[in-house]
Amino acid sequence: MQLDPSAFADSETIERAVRLPNGQETPLRFRVLSHGMLRKLMMQDNDEEAGIYSDHRLVAACLVDDEGNTYLSPAQASSLKPLVFKQICDFAQEANAIGQEAKTGNA
Repeated sequence: MQLDPSAFADSETIERAVRLPNGQETPLRFRVLSHGMLRKLMMQDNDEEAGIYSDHRLVAACLVDDEGNTYLSPAQASSLKPLVFKQICDFAQEANAIGQEAKTGNA
């Protein structure tokens, strides 16, 4: 018996619209991470002096362009406005089933 290919993280992305402070919505793409990558991001020490925490690393790793390339560093993620960061972080967590019971799809 083998696992179906859908059980593995690959280049899958999920698109969500984020509302910017000027009121406009912009579509952003979020990468689905492998368990190993997700665990690595979450287990790294926080850099309190620089203000970099695990949620900043998550956003930086998940937010990708149309070709699947990341374009924010954790430091850039930490400098986003709070409401923008919250939306992006919530979608990154949703894409990776963080805080959700396992169900079909990305979990």
